[in-house]
Amino acid sequence: MASFLMGSIHRGLMAVGMACTLGVLGYGAPGRTAGVDPCSLLTDAEVDAVAPAAGHGHPGKAKMKNVATCEWGKPHGMPALILQVTPVDPSGVKAGLQEGMGSSGYDIFAVADLGDEAATAVQQADPKYGLTRRVAILSVRVGDRELSLSPTGVTIAGPGTPSFAKLTHAAALAVKRLQASGG
Repeated sequence: MASFLMGSIHRGLMAVGMACTLGVLGYGAPGRTAGVDPCSLLTDAEVDAVAPAAGHGHPGKAKMKNVATCEWGKPHGMPALILQVTPVDPSGVKAGLQEGMGSSGYDIFAVADLGDEAATAVQQADPKYGLTRRVAILSVRVGDRELSLSPTGVTIAGPGTPSFAKLTHAAALAVKRLQASGG
């Protein structure tokens, strides 16, 4: 339980940290996320395929400029899955993840055939702290927006695994809906 808690806290803090960084730096055009309802980009059933029993999507607790957030999970606990839409990082998705997480115990991988550009940050295992190798964030460029999925309450081992295939499938569905909304 302690290792799961440490891993969840660590991943959750990194996801929030990335969102704060993007929001504070104000990448892209101001207000570019205006009008985007991130909770409409995935259905509860689609999220359930990635994070079973995650519950209903609801607007994220953290309110940041240029960041639209939806969380699935208990309203007063750690969410199982976080979906965020932000203006795109001008350095690119993979480079942005590398800059923000590459020196903090994460391996960054490009993800093919998803949006205009996609990459994932995978937490390196650290037995000292009970951390196992797992996905921290999957980010996809969709035009001038970036869509990110952070599986904070579910273990997704990384590229090449069935759980990662489910995450990328959910991301592809969200990308299609974001594109249809003008993203």
